Amino acid sequence: MSNPISQYLASVSLNSVQSTLKYETDAVTNLFNQYQQDEFAINNIIQSITIMYNTIVANNGKIVITGVGKSYKLGLKLVATLNSLSIQSSSLHPTEALHGDLGLIDQNRDCLIMVTSSGNTPELIQLLPHLSSNLPILLLTCSKNSKLSQYNQINSLILAELLSCHKEEIIHGIPAPTVSFTLSMMLADAVILALSELIETDSLKRKKLFGLKHPGGSIGANLAQEFNQNNTNRSGDNTITTTTTTNTNTNNSSSITVQAPIIPPSNLMSATTSTTTRLSSNSSSMLSLKEMELESYSSVDDTDERGQAQKSCKEITYQDLLKLQELSLLQWIVRYDSIRLIETDNKGGSSNSSSSSSNNYVSCDFIQSLYKKHYDGLNWDKFKWELIKKFT
Repeated sequence: MSNPISQYLASVSLNSVQSTLKYETDAVTNLFNQYQQDEFAINNIIQSITIMYNTIVANNGKIVITGVGKSYKLGLKLVATLNSLSIQSSSLHPTEALHGDLGLIDQNRDCLIMVTSSGNTPELIQLLPHLSSNLPILLLTCSKNSKLSQYNQINSLILAELLSCHKEEIIHGIPAPTVSFTLSMMLADAVILALSELIETDSLKRKKLFGLKHPGGSIGANLAQEFNQNNTNRSGDNTITTTTTTNTNTNNSSSITVQAPIIPPSNLMSATTSTTTRLSSNSSSMLSLKEMELESYSSVDDTDERGQAQKSCKEITYQDLLKLQELSLLQWIVRYDSIRLIETDNKGGSSNSSSSSSNNYVSCDFIQSLYKKHYDGLNWDKFKWELIKKFT
Protein backbone atom coordinates (compact mmCIF):
# COMPACT_ATOMS: atom_id res chain seq x y z
CA MET A 1 0.00 0.00 0.00
CA SER A 2 1.30 3.48 -0.89
CA ASN A 3 2.59 5.79 1.78
CA PRO A 4 -0.18 8.32 2.69
CA ILE A 5 2.39 11.12 2.69
CA SER A 6 3.49 10.19 -0.83
CA GLN A 7 -0.14 10.11 -1.94
CA TYR A 8 -0.70 13.56 -0.47
CA LEU A 9 2.41 14.99 -2.16
CA ALA A 10 1.41 13.47 -5.49
CA SER A 11 -2.11 14.88 -5.22
CA VAL A 12 -0.98 18.39 -4.26
CA SER A 13 1.72 18.59 -6.92
CA LEU A 14 -0.57 17.28 -9.66
CA ASN A 15 -3.28 19.78 -8.73
CA SER A 16 -0.72 22.58 -8.89
CA VAL A 17 0.51 21.50 -12.33
CA GLN A 18 -3.04 21.21 -13.66
CA SER A 19 -3.96 24.62 -12.25
CA THR A 20 -0.94 26.28 -13.86
CA LEU A 21 -1.65 24.69 -17.23
CA LYS A 22 -5.30 25.74 -17.06
CA TYR A 23 -4.47 29.37 -16.29
CA GLU A 24 -1.77 29.50 -18.97
CA THR A 25 -4.17 27.99 -21.51
CA ASP A 26 -6.81 30.57 -20.58
CA ALA A 27 -4.23 33.35 -20.94
CA VAL A 28 -3.21 32.13 -24.41
CA THR A 29 -6.88 31.97 -25.47
CA ASN A 30 -7.34 35.54 -24.28
CA LEU A 31 -4.25 36.59 -26.27
CA PHE A 32 -5.67 35.01 -29.42
CA ASN A 33 -8.99 36.79 -28.93
CA GLN A 34 -7.14 40.04 -28.28
CA TYR A 35 -5.60 39.96 -31.76
CA GLN A 36 -8.96 39.19 -33.33
CA GLN A 37 -10.89 42.03 -31.70
CA ASP A 38 -8.71 44.62 -29.95
CA GLU A 39 -8.05 47.47 -32.40
CA PHE A 40 -5.44 49.05 -30.12
CA ALA A 41 -3.38 45.85 -29.97
CA ILE A 42 -3.79 45.16 -33.70
CA ASN A 43 -2.82 48.69 -34.76
CA ASN A 44 0.22 48.66 -32.48
CA ILE A 45 1.49 45.29 -33.65
CA ILE A 46 1.15 46.31 -37.31
CA GLN A 47 3.07 49.50 -36.53
CA SER A 48 5.73 47.46 -34.72
CA ILE A 49 6.18 45.03 -37.62
CA THR A 50 6.34 47.97 -40.03
CA ILE A 51 9.14 49.57 -38.00
CA MET A 52 11.06 46.29 -37.84
CA TYR A 53 10.60 45.73 -41.58
CA ASN A 54 11.85 49.23 -42.42
CA THR A 55 14.83 48.75 -40.11
CA ILE A 56 15.95 45.61 -41.93
CA VAL A 57 14.92 46.31 -45.53
CA ALA A 58 15.01 50.09 -45.96
CA ASN A 59 17.76 51.01 -43.47
CA ASN A 60 19.84 47.82 -43.68
CA GLY A 61 19.98 48.00 -39.89
CA LYS A 62 19.47 45.51 -37.08
CA ILE A 63 17.01 44.81 -34.30
CA VAL A 64 18.46 45.35 -30.81
CA ILE A 65 16.66 43.77 -27.84
CA THR A 66 17.12 44.82 -24.22
CA GLY A 67 15.62 43.87 -20.87
CA VAL A 68 16.49 42.98 -17.28
CA GLY A 69 16.30 39.66 -15.43
CA LYS A 70 14.02 37.08 -17.04
CA SER A 71 13.10 39.64 -19.69
CA TYR A 72 16.76 39.86 -20.73
CA LYS A 73 16.88 36.07 -21.01
CA LEU A 74 13.75 36.18 -23.15
CA GLY A 75 15.50 38.80 -25.28
CA LEU A 76 18.45 36.45 -25.79
CA LYS A 77 16.09 33.78 -27.09
CA LEU A 78 14.42 36.22 -29.49
CA VAL A 79 17.80 37.42 -30.80
CA ALA A 80 18.76 33.81 -31.49
CA THR A 81 15.50 33.24 -33.37
CA LEU A 82 15.94 36.38 -35.47
CA ASN A 83 19.52 35.54 -36.39
CA SER A 84 18.57 31.98 -37.34
CA LEU A 85 16.10 33.50 -39.82
CA SER A 86 18.86 35.73 -41.31
CA ILE A 87 17.42 38.85 -39.64
CA GLN A 88 20.28 40.77 -38.04
CA SER A 89 19.80 41.18 -34.29
CA SER A 90 21.81 41.84 -31.12
CA SER A 91 21.14 41.83 -27.38
CA LEU A 92 21.93 44.76 -25.11
CA HIS A 93 21.91 44.77 -21.31
CA PRO A 94 20.75 48.20 -20.07
CA THR A 95 23.38 48.36 -17.32
CA GLU A 96 26.21 47.54 -19.72
CA ALA A 97 24.71 50.02 -22.19
CA LEU A 98 25.44 52.87 -19.77
CA HIS A 99 29.03 51.66 -19.49
CA GLY A 100 29.95 51.74 -23.16
CA ASP A 101 27.70 49.23 -24.91
CA LEU A 102 25.48 52.00 -26.28
CA GLY A 103 27.98 51.95 -29.14
CA LEU A 104 26.26 48.76 -30.27
CA ILE A 105 23.28 50.78 -31.51
CA ASP A 106 23.34 52.64 -34.81
CA GLN A 107 20.69 55.15 -33.82
CA ASN A 108 20.00 56.18 -37.44
CA ARG A 109 19.50 52.66 -38.81
CA ASP A 110 18.56 50.26 -35.98
CA CYS A 111 15.45 49.83 -33.86
CA LEU A 112 15.28 48.86 -30.18
CA ILE A 113 12.85 46.48 -28.49
CA MET A 114 12.48 46.86 -24.73
CA VAL A 115 11.20 43.70 -23.05
CA THR A 116 9.39 44.32 -19.76
CA SER A 117 6.26 42.59 -18.50
CA SER A 118 5.28 45.43 -16.16
CA GLY A 119 6.47 48.27 -18.36
CA ASN A 120 7.93 49.91 -15.25
CA THR A 121 11.51 48.56 -15.23
CA PRO A 122 13.73 51.32 -13.72
CA GLU A 123 16.85 50.32 -15.69
CA LEU A 124 15.00 50.76 -18.98
CA ILE A 125 13.55 54.11 -17.92
CA GLN A 126 17.07 55.28 -17.00
CA LEU A 127 18.26 54.29 -20.47
CA LEU A 128 15.80 56.49 -22.38
CA PRO A 129 17.56 59.88 -21.91
CA HIS A 130 20.67 58.45 -23.55
CA LEU A 131 18.90 57.28 -26.71
CA SER A 132 18.44 59.40 -29.82
CA SER A 133 14.95 60.59 -30.69
CA ASN A 134 15.62 59.14 -34.17
CA LEU A 135 15.81 55.61 -32.75
CA PRO A 136 12.48 53.74 -33.05
CA ILE A 137 11.69 52.01 -29.75
CA LEU A 138 9.15 49.19 -29.35
CA LEU A 139 7.82 47.89 -26.05
CA LEU A 140 7.19 44.15 -25.65
CA THR A 141 5.00 44.17 -22.56
CA CYS A 142 2.01 42.65 -20.76
CA SER A 143 0.79 46.06 -19.54
CA LYS A 144 -1.15 48.44 -21.78
CA ASN A 145 -0.70 51.37 -19.41
CA SER A 146 2.70 51.68 -17.76
CA LYS A 147 5.41 54.22 -17.02
CA LEU A 148 7.37 53.36 -20.16
CA SER A 149 4.32 53.45 -22.42
CA GLN A 150 3.79 57.10 -21.48
CA TYR A 151 7.13 58.23 -22.92
CA ASN A 152 7.00 59.87 -26.36
CA GLN A 153 10.10 57.91 -27.37
CA ILE A 154 8.07 54.69 -27.39
CA ASN A 155 6.74 54.29 -30.93
CA SER A 156 4.46 51.29 -30.42
CA LEU A 157 3.65 48.34 -28.19
CA ILE A 158 3.87 44.61 -28.81
CA LEU A 159 1.15 43.94 -26.27
CA ALA A 160 0.61 40.52 -24.69
CA GLU A 161 -2.04 41.77 -22.29
CA LEU A 162 -2.31 39.78 -19.07
CA LEU A 163 -5.64 39.86 -17.27
CA SER A 164 -5.50 40.31 -13.50
CA CYS A 165 -6.92 36.80 -12.98
CA HIS A 166 -4.00 35.34 -14.96
CA LYS A 167 -1.22 37.10 -13.07
CA GLU A 168 1.32 34.87 -11.36
CA GLU A 169 0.66 36.19 -7.88
CA ILE A 170 -3.00 35.21 -8.17
CA ILE A 171 -2.14 31.74 -9.46
CA HIS A 172 0.93 30.86 -7.37
CA GLY A 173 0.96 33.44 -4.61
CA ILE A 174 4.33 34.77 -5.85
CA PRO A 175 5.08 37.04 -8.84
CA ALA A 176 7.61 34.66 -10.44
CA PRO A 177 7.53 35.25 -14.25
CA THR A 178 5.76 32.25 -15.77
CA VAL A 179 2.51 33.14 -17.53
CA SER A 180 3.77 36.59 -18.53
CA PHE A 181 7.00 35.08 -19.88
CA THR A 182 5.08 32.48 -21.89
CA LEU A 183 2.69 35.03 -23.42
CA SER A 184 5.48 37.46 -24.30
CA MET A 185 7.54 34.73 -25.95
CA MET A 186 4.59 33.37 -27.95
CA LEU A 187 3.61 36.80 -29.25
CA ALA A 188 7.21 37.80 -30.04
CA ASP A 189 7.77 34.54 -31.93
CA ALA A 190 4.61 35.20 -33.97
CA VAL A 191 5.83 38.72 -34.80
CA ILE A 192 9.27 37.44 -35.84
CA LEU A 193 7.77 34.80 -38.13
CA ALA A 194 5.46 37.39 -39.72
CA LEU A 195 8.47 39.66 -40.26
CA SER A 196 10.48 36.88 -41.90
CA GLU A 197 7.58 36.15 -44.26
CA LEU A 198 7.43 39.81 -45.29
CA ILE A 199 11.18 40.03 -45.89
CA GLU A 200 11.31 36.80 -47.93
CA THR A 201 7.98 35.75 -49.41
CA ASP A 202 9.24 32.48 -50.88
CA SER A 203 8.75 29.77 -48.22
CA LEU A 204 11.31 27.46 -49.83
CA LYS A 205 13.97 30.19 -49.79
CA ARG A 206 13.19 30.91 -46.13
CA LYS A 207 13.58 27.25 -45.31
CA LYS A 208 16.90 27.00 -47.17
CA LEU A 209 18.23 30.14 -45.46
CA PHE A 210 17.22 28.71 -42.10
CA GLY A 211 18.99 25.46 -42.95
CA LEU A 212 22.18 27.34 -43.79
CA LYS A 213 22.07 29.15 -40.45
CA HIS A 214 21.16 25.99 -38.51
CA PRO A 215 23.36 23.14 -39.82
CA GLY A 216 23.78 21.49 -36.41
CA GLY A 217 21.61 19.18 -34.33
CA SER A 218 18.66 17.11 -35.45
CA ILE A 219 17.05 20.17 -37.08
CA GLY A 220 20.08 20.72 -39.31
CA ALA A 221 20.38 17.02 -40.12
CA ASN A 222 16.69 16.73 -41.01
CA LEU A 223 16.80 19.82 -43.23
CA ALA A 224 19.95 18.62 -45.00
CA GLN A 225 18.35 15.24 -45.63
CA GLU A 226 15.17 16.88 -46.90
CA PHE A 227 16.99 19.16 -49.35
CA ASN A 228 19.19 16.31 -50.58
CA GLN A 229 16.10 14.18 -51.14
CA ASN A 230 14.34 17.02 -52.95
CA ASN A 231 17.35 17.55 -55.22
CA THR A 232 17.39 13.85 -56.03
CA ASN A 233 13.66 13.82 -56.76
CA ARG A 234 13.91 16.98 -58.84
CA SER A 235 16.67 15.58 -61.03
CA GLY A 236 14.73 12.35 -61.52
CA ASP A 237 11.18 13.67 -61.83
CA ASN A 238 11.35 17.04 -63.52
CA THR A 239 11.67 15.57 -67.01
CA ILE A 240 10.12 12.76 -68.98
CA THR A 241 11.73 10.86 -71.82
CA THR A 242 9.72 10.36 -74.99
CA THR A 243 10.95 8.03 -77.70
CA THR A 244 9.52 8.49 -81.19
CA THR A 245 10.22 6.79 -84.50
CA THR A 246 10.42 8.83 -87.69
CA ASN A 247 10.60 7.62 -91.26
CA THR A 248 13.39 8.91 -93.45
CA ASN A 249 13.70 8.87 -97.22
CA THR A 250 15.54 5.57 -96.89
CA ASN A 251 12.74 4.11 -94.74
CA ASN A 252 15.15 3.74 -91.83
CA SER A 253 13.85 4.53 -88.37
CA SER A 254 15.76 6.47 -85.73
CA SER A 255 15.12 7.08 -82.05
CA ILE A 256 14.87 10.67 -80.82
CA THR A 257 14.91 11.41 -77.10
CA VAL A 258 13.02 14.56 -76.14
CA GLN A 259 13.27 16.10 -72.66
CA ALA A 260 9.97 17.74 -71.73
CA PRO A 261 9.06 19.36 -68.40
CA ILE A 262 6.23 17.83 -66.45
CA ILE A 263 3.37 20.29 -65.86
CA PRO A 264 0.95 19.10 -63.17
CA PRO A 265 -2.73 19.39 -64.16
CA SER A 266 -3.33 21.69 -61.20
CA ASN A 267 -1.04 24.26 -62.83
CA LEU A 268 -3.09 24.56 -66.03
CA MET A 269 -5.00 27.82 -66.49
CA SER A 270 -7.52 28.91 -69.12
CA ALA A 271 -6.18 28.61 -72.67
CA THR A 272 -6.70 32.33 -73.26
CA THR A 273 -4.47 33.48 -70.39
CA SER A 274 -1.23 31.64 -71.31
CA THR A 275 -0.24 31.53 -67.66
CA THR A 276 0.71 28.86 -65.19
CA THR A 277 0.81 28.92 -61.44
CA ARG A 278 4.11 27.98 -59.86
CA LEU A 279 3.75 25.85 -56.76
CA SER A 280 6.50 25.32 -54.22
CA SER A 281 7.18 21.62 -53.83
CA ASN A 282 7.95 22.16 -50.17
CA SER A 283 4.84 24.23 -49.38
CA SER A 284 3.16 23.00 -46.24
CA SER A 285 -0.31 23.96 -47.47
CA MET A 286 -2.04 24.22 -50.84
CA LEU A 287 -4.36 26.99 -51.98
CA SER A 288 -7.40 26.08 -54.01
CA LEU A 289 -7.09 26.57 -57.77
CA LYS A 290 -9.60 29.42 -57.63
CA GLU A 291 -7.57 31.27 -54.98
CA MET A 292 -4.39 30.74 -56.96
CA GLU A 293 -5.98 32.19 -60.06
CA LEU A 294 -7.01 35.25 -58.08
CA GLU A 295 -3.90 35.71 -55.98
CA SER A 296 -0.76 34.78 -57.87
CA TYR A 297 0.45 34.54 -61.42
CA SER A 298 3.95 33.66 -62.54
CA SER A 299 5.99 32.21 -65.39
CA VAL A 300 4.15 34.35 -67.97
CA ASP A 301 5.35 33.77 -71.54
CA ASP A 302 6.84 36.64 -73.54
CA THR A 303 3.74 37.00 -75.70
CA ASP A 304 1.30 39.74 -76.56
CA GLU A 305 -0.91 38.53 -73.72
CA ARG A 306 1.81 39.41 -71.21
CA GLY A 307 2.09 42.92 -72.62
CA GLN A 308 -1.64 43.41 -72.28
CA ALA A 309 -1.61 42.09 -68.68
CA GLN A 310 1.15 44.45 -67.66
CA LYS A 311 -0.78 47.46 -68.99
CA SER A 312 -3.51 46.84 -66.41
CA CYS A 313 -1.20 45.92 -63.53
CA LYS A 314 -0.15 48.27 -60.73
CA GLU A 315 3.35 47.58 -59.39
CA ILE A 316 4.00 48.40 -55.73
CA THR A 317 6.66 47.69 -53.11
CA TYR A 318 6.27 46.57 -49.51
CA GLN A 319 6.93 50.18 -48.52
CA ASP A 320 3.92 51.25 -50.60
CA LEU A 321 1.81 48.48 -49.09
CA LEU A 322 2.71 49.34 -45.51
CA LYS A 323 1.88 53.03 -46.09
CA LEU A 324 -1.24 52.32 -48.15
CA GLN A 325 -4.26 54.57 -47.62
CA GLU A 326 -7.85 53.65 -48.40
CA LEU A 327 -8.34 56.18 -51.21
CA SER A 328 -5.25 54.96 -53.06
CA LEU A 329 -6.40 51.35 -52.87
CA LEU A 330 -9.87 52.20 -54.18
CA GLN A 331 -8.32 54.08 -57.12
CA TRP A 332 -6.08 51.10 -57.94
CA ILE A 333 -8.81 48.46 -57.90
CA VAL A 334 -10.91 50.62 -60.26
CA ARG A 335 -8.09 51.44 -62.69
CA TYR A 336 -6.19 48.13 -62.77
CA ASP A 337 -6.90 44.44 -63.19
CA SER A 338 -4.25 43.29 -60.72
CA ILE A 339 -1.61 44.54 -58.30
CA ARG A 340 1.92 43.18 -58.40
CA LEU A 341 4.21 43.28 -55.37
CA ILE A 342 7.83 43.73 -56.43
CA GLU A 343 10.91 43.17 -54.33
CA THR A 344 13.09 46.04 -53.13
CA ASP A 345 16.78 46.14 -52.46
CA ASN A 346 18.15 46.91 -49.00
CA LYS A 347 18.18 50.62 -49.82
CA GLY A 348 14.50 50.67 -50.57
CA GLY A 349 14.85 50.91 -54.36
CA SER A 350 13.11 48.67 -56.82
CA SER A 351 14.78 45.41 -57.60
CA ASN A 352 15.51 44.57 -61.21
CA SER A 353 15.39 40.87 -60.47
CA SER A 354 13.15 38.95 -62.83
CA SER A 355 12.98 35.90 -60.59
CA SER A 356 9.51 34.41 -60.57
CA SER A 357 9.57 34.33 -56.76
CA SER A 358 9.32 38.13 -56.74
CA ASN A 359 6.31 38.21 -59.11
CA ASN A 360 3.43 38.32 -56.63
CA TYR A 361 0.09 39.27 -58.15
CA VAL A 362 -3.31 39.73 -56.56
CA SER A 363 -6.41 40.26 -58.68
CA CYS A 364 -8.20 43.57 -58.08
CA ASP A 365 -11.51 41.66 -58.17
CA PHE A 366 -10.24 39.55 -55.29
CA ILE A 367 -9.08 42.67 -53.39
CA GLN A 368 -12.53 44.18 -53.87
CA SER A 369 -14.19 41.09 -52.40
CA LEU A 370 -11.68 41.14 -49.53
CA TYR A 371 -12.49 44.82 -48.93
CA LYS A 372 -16.22 44.10 -48.75
CA LYS A 373 -15.70 41.13 -46.46
CA HIS A 374 -13.21 42.52 -43.93
CA TYR A 375 -13.46 46.34 -43.92
CA ASP A 376 -16.22 47.93 -41.83
CA GLY A 377 -15.13 51.56 -42.21
CA LEU A 378 -13.19 51.68 -38.93
CA ASN A 379 -10.68 48.83 -39.00
CA TRP A 380 -8.39 49.95 -41.85
CA ASP A 381 -5.17 48.66 -40.25
CA LYS A 382 -6.71 45.26 -39.61
CA PHE A 383 -7.98 45.05 -43.19
CA LYS A 384 -4.59 46.15 -44.52
CA TRP A 385 -2.93 43.36 -42.55
CA GLU A 386 -5.29 40.84 -44.19
CA LEU A 387 -4.31 42.28 -47.58
CA ILE A 388 -0.58 42.10 -46.81
CA LYS A 389 -0.94 38.41 -45.95
CA LYS A 390 -2.36 37.74 -49.43
CA PHE A 391 0.94 38.81 -50.98
CA THR A 392 3.03 36.46 -48.81
